[in-house]
Amino acid sequence: MDNSATEGNGTAPEMQINLHNDLTEEQAAKMREWGYDPSESASPDEAAIQGPQQDVFGGQVKMTDYQFDPAPHGLEPMPLEQQVEVRQALAAAGVPAEIGREFGKRWNTAMSAGPQTDEQLALGMAKARAHFEAKYGAQAAEVVKLAQAEAQRVIKGAPWVQIALSETQLGNDLWVIETLANLGRARQTTASAQKK
Repeated sequence: MDNSATEGNGTAPEMQINLHNDLTEEQAAKMREWGYDPSESASPDEAAIQGPQQDVFGGQVKMTDYQFDPAPHGLEPMPLEQQVEVRQALAAAGVPAEIGREFGKRWNTAMSAGPQTDEQLALGMAKARAHFEAKYGAQAAEVVKLAQAEAQRVIKGAPWVQIALSETQLGNDLWVIETLANLGRARQTTASAQKK
């Protein structure tokens, strides 16, 4: 790379690269205003708050590992403070980065559809219940219980996520429920293995 390019004052021009592909230019500018370069992997505050955590499968995850897709056209981007909060909550809950990214995609889908009526939510819940009863039989209630416990781990760090789960179809999303239950099972298995 040629580093010889300079501005009129003899210094290299400042490059502003946004490696956080889920930040808008306005959010990146706000971060620069706060004294943080968005091209860095973590701000000093973020790094101090959230170092590497063990995920539920035994890997390592840190809050800067979560890269979310940009908000779809017409949907306002999540405020920067909430992005940081949800990343911290996912890392603290031990959610692997790839699963966090898929959660983000499903979040965007649910938010794009907007708040649902009580009838729409009830229909979504009935469909989810029927799916889990057909797939898991008598174990369906246990699957849902595991999913709810894992959701609470994320909600503990980002309480506003509860609103999305209860006011959109995100709380009835089959992949979300099943994935949360699988994370719960993995957590139980890891805890059992550590006791031995």
